[in-house]
Amino acid sequence: MPGIEAVLFDYGNTIVQYDRPQIEWIHAELSQALSRLLAPVEPMVLGAAMDHVCVQPLASPDLREYTACEQMGLVLRKAYGDSLLLTEEMIAAANVAFQDLFVSSIKVEVESVEVVRRLSRKVRLGLISNYPCGDSLRRSLRSTSIADLFDPVVVSGDVGYVKPHPRMFSIALDALAVPPGSVLYVGDNWVADMLGGRRAGMRICHFRGYTSAQHPEELARSCPPDFAIQRLTELESIVMP
Repeated sequence: MPGIEAVLFDYGNTIVQYDRPQIEWIHAELSQALSRLLAPVEPMVLGAAMDHVCVQPLASPDLREYTACEQMGLVLRKAYGDSLLLTEEMIAAANVAFQDLFVSSIKVEVESVEVVRRLSRKVRLGLISNYPCGDSLRRSLRSTSIADLFDPVVVSGDVGYVKPHPRMFSIALDALAVPPGSVLYVGDNWVADMLGGRRAGMRICHFRGYTSAQHPEELARSCPPDFAIQRLTELESIVMP
């Protein structure tokens, strides 16, 4: 088996936590912002609308990513119903508020920074993330001082498709110019990450450190990972045995 020449990472719930604590904080803060900008809306109502909309691209047959403003428009229509006549300016303002909150919500553990810095001295590192706004994701990388560690950075909002669409992985692999069998892909989501990475020909590592979501046994049997880890520090013995 060839050695590992590069590592590609998922972002949310792999490099950084982006799960219910961050998401529910955003729901609460954004409901206040929207109540000032547009009209009052309860956090639970807004949260239910956002939870519904954010999974739609992954559930769609073509895996097409929505633009950030498309997603926000769907969220606002679901949250407010017919009680608010939305304009493009209103949707854009709401999206700006949301993206600023997203960037603010992202924190990276010191241990994770240290691990990826050590790995970056040995192999090339890249990032493949499902998120509708590439600019905001890169802002979050800069805000956590880890932007210099990943090249390429492939974001669904820039590509127009979400993982596990093969385009997300082929762009990253083309940029690395490394054979897929020499690349390790690390992610938390079974369908987007494990299945997508396996189909792209990479070795796959299931990261279980941030999310407790359980995956159906048939998925695990159909696409067993090469490795499973609880902390990113475990990668060092895999990548640099």
